[in-house]
Amino acid sequence: MGQQLLPPGDSVSVCFDTIIDIHAYPVSGKPPVTYERYHSSSTLFLLGQIKDSLVGKSTASLVTQFNSTSTFIPAPNLEIDSIILHLYIDDYLVDEKEQLLLSVFEMKERIYIDTSYRSNYDIAGKFEPDSLLAMQRLSPMAGDTVEILFDRTSAGYQGFREKFYKADTARFTSDSLFKNYFNGFYLTATSVTETGNMTTVGLANLVSRLTLRYRNDSTILDSTTTNGYTWATFPIDEYYAQKINIFEHEVEPGSYLSSVIDKDSMRPDYCFVQGMAGVNTKLVFENPRNWMPDEQIAINSATLIIEAAPGTRSGLETSDLPERLMLYTELDDGSLEAPYDYLTLSSSDDDLFGGILEPEADGMFDPDTLYVYRFNMGLHFQSMIDGVKPDSIFRLQLYDPLVNPAFSILSGNPDREHARIRLEIVYLKL
Repeated sequence: MGQQLLPPGDSVSVCFDTIIDIHAYPVSGKPPVTYERYHSSSTLFLLGQIKDSLVGKSTASLVTQFNSTSTFIPAPNLEIDSIILHLYIDDYLVDEKEQLLLSVFEMKERIYIDTSYRSNYDIAGKFEPDSLLAMQRLSPMAGDTVEILFDRTSAGYQGFREKFYKADTARFTSDSLFKNYFNGFYLTATSVTETGNMTTVGLANLVSRLTLRYRNDSTILDSTTTNGYTWATFPIDEYYAQKINIFEHEVEPGSYLSSVIDKDSMRPDYCFVQGMAGVNTKLVFENPRNWMPDEQIAINSATLIIEAAPGTRSGLETSDLPERLMLYTELDDGSLEAPYDYLTLSSSDDDLFGGILEPEADGMFDPDTLYVYRFNMGLHFQSMIDGVKPDSIFRLQLYDPLVNPAFSILSGNPDREHARIRLEIVYLKL
């Protein structure tokens, strides 16, 4: 509109093109950072086990420390009545009716609050299987605090309790000496059903702690009106107690995913994304400069559109799909970097970068409504054309993989144009 008013030399042509080769295939996820990173009491950790015939079995376990306290006063004739681990359960992610069997082991190797850890932390040799302190079924409601009473008959209970008897006062007044002596706990949760369950745990929540009911002959604690028992509380806070989430995945042998994952020669009809350190989708782009005119180009918009497979094919309800996905560029050394579009557009209230699940239909009453994830990446593709940042390999994963084990089945590389991953570019020839 209005081009007839411009001098002939000032006219511009607008082009729209969707023909670009995109190679998509599922790959194993990279182990994310899972330690106490932000020192926030609201940080959540996954615990549990789920199994699906498409992506296999996924397991989340925990390592945590507990802090020293001034509420425990060692003295002669110490008598310990009970030891309890309290855990705050934020939410159940599958079904609150599905129970988990929680096991607590004592760690024999210390972890450190000033050290970073990833989800592939090797737990082998860092705890003794015969150091079991408790085994208990969990079926609480979201927002509950569960109390795990250490079992007096368990293999590791006597050795753990003896530490309180043998420790001198200095070990309870120095946090460093304390954590060298009490290395912490390793928590696992296995499913009692085929599909399994997973929960989010608030370890740094105020109610998550270790408590000890004890008495001794200290005149400070003696009482003529009670039996002399008192409680000591060992907190698990966000500043001094390190925590690590450990993720493990086993792809189901013989499944569709097992035949295509980590195979760059495959061009599957469907790809996957899964939370934790599960499945990602790798996207390899042909550089747009290879098919664009050999002249100056200004990209008006570049939108990557990824469709979720219809529920009739995936078996997933819309409510089961992740609310948001994230796209990273994969650098030569294998590390991931957020696109510049994300860094600039995500600061807005509308979050223009995208990646949010949204419906797409040909009309209001179209029965075949699709659900898509859109990423606005004009800045990145402009840099590719200009040769400033020619990164052409991307990795698609969940936006928040640390507390979401959900997975989604996505369109891949089929010949049907409407069902494939596609890039829509609008550009000007300058």
